[in-house]
Amino acid sequence: MTDPFDAPGKRPAPQIHFTAAPPEQETRPSKLRFEHRRHMYFDGKKWLPSVTGIIKRGGEDQSGLFGYYAGQAATCAIEQAAEVSRLRRLEGDDVAHEFVKTAADRHRDKATVSGSDLHDVVDRMQSGAEVPEHLHDNVRAMAENVIAFLNDYQVQVLYSEVRLAHRSMGYCGTCDTIGVVPQYGNAPICVDWKTSASMYENPKYSHAKNAMQLAPYARAETMFWDDKTEADMVSVSRDVGLIVMVRPEGYKVYDYDIHRAWPQFERAFAGYHWWREADSLGRPARPNPPAVAEEVKVEEIAPAVEATPAATSPVVLGPGDGGVAVERHYLLTQIEEVLDPATFDDLWENNATIWTDEHTEAVKARIAELGIAS
Repeated sequence: MTDPFDAPGKRPAPQIHFTAAPPEQETRPSKLRFEHRRHMYFDGKKWLPSVTGIIKRGGEDQSGLFGYYAGQAATCAIEQAAEVSRLRRLEGDDVAHEFVKTAADRHRDKATVSGSDLHDVVDRMQSGAEVPEHLHDNVRAMAENVIAFLNDYQVQVLYSEVRLAHRSMGYCGTCDTIGVVPQYGNAPICVDWKTSASMYENPKYSHAKNAMQLAPYARAETMFWDDKTEADMVSVSRDVGLIVMVRPEGYKVYDYDIHRAWPQFERAFAGYHWWREADSLGRPARPNPPAVAEEVKVEEIAPAVEATPAATSPVVLGPGDGGVAVERHYLLTQIEEVLDPATFDDLWENNATIWTDEHTEAVKARIAELGIAS
């Protein structure tokens, strides 16, 4: 299979953190890749889902978001009442409604700083590399708060924004920091930054999601870098991990019991794949064989046939009570005899439920032949 990352223009400009392993790290060639545009991972043969994608689709409780979105909409309606009134007067209720409805999205997009941008600045500050001259004040303030955390907690950083993979199970992720935090012992632990304003303001709504994210990081099998090298995963604590919520005004640190969170991630992982394959759970059913259908008594289906619409309207054959279901299977069996096989198979495979006048006439003609309707 062709490596999709060898195509020109696929790889963005490298950053100074996850591009290569530390000089002292022993590595080996790797086919693992991170596709920046799709935020997906590739192992040389197949795509692997990200940890955050698995959690979002397979196991995240998003009930806490309801209050956040409702609160932002209410704040917008009150604090920006003049703008809402202006939109209603000049552009209509639909535009005003959309403005209030998307208040939470505007708040989130304005308040969030890219984790990779933050890492880049922090790494440059710590390594003595040149920091961009025109740096947004929020990014600079948050980077300084990250450095304050590293100093306050005396963190010995081993890896910064390292890619992680679990080939056996089939997932990947990017851990912001792996390092030793003395108050949690000598074993390295996984640390992740969060720059969301809503999480900083209401951390409790994100505890489950954060613990589920750290747990699979700690159980990864492989670390890999953008220079196409990899190494075995360093031994880290599987009991505790840290989330550092960073904002321009400060930082908050929470530790998480990732041992308890791991089984829930396994359930989320199963749920993720269940939803991906959910389309294959259903398929169009075929009617009963004629021999079976003919055993149905005419009296059982006569009332349902009498309710069939006139020939000028399409006949809708859909789910209903037992009588309608029996009629549907019985009539479809007869239609299979009336219509040519190719036409019938095409209708059935496409799960047709709305029949044309031609099909309606064929049904009514067959009903008349059977003598089960006036």
